[in-house]
Amino acid sequence: MRLLLDTHAMYWYIEGDPQLTAAAQTLVQNTTNEVLISPASY
Repeated sequence: MRLLLDTHAMYWYIEGDPQLTAAAQTLVQNTTNEVLISPASY
């Protein structure tokens, strides 16, 4: 599955913020998923 993280989701994941749900964290951490981040988020 391809996942496109928006700016908030990217930062919440990096910082370990609880605003990112456990389900979303699991999807991002699943190595079978392709995680994409827009260059605009940087």
